[in-house]
Amino acid sequence: MSVDALGNPLRLLLTARQRHESTQAEALLADHQAESVLADTAYDAQAILDLIVGLEAEPVIPPRRNRKEQRAYDKELYKMALLHFSGQSAVYHLPREPASSSRTPAG
Repeated sequence: MSVDALGNPLRLLLTARQRHESTQAEALLADHQAESVLADTAYDAQAILDLIVGLEAEPVIPPRRNRKEQRAYDKELYKMALLHFSGQSAVYHLPREPASSSRTPAG
């Protein structure tokens, strides 16, 4: 499932029980514009990261512990999303903001 910054569903795809949801990342992200894409470590695959960067969005995905090269990600944004969306398994899209607006989240 992909959701917007408020948790509103944007797209839902169902997979077979034995198939991992990350196999649907490309379909979940298709036709969406986002400033950032948040997901859990299951989405820490180079193909998914490349897809997100290709969409001109920032991947906010914690690296797996066994990743040879740990990479940086916005830990504060990820923590904020966890508090807001706890209990959901989803790819989160944060909408692009106009260049003149601040990056301070709305309360």
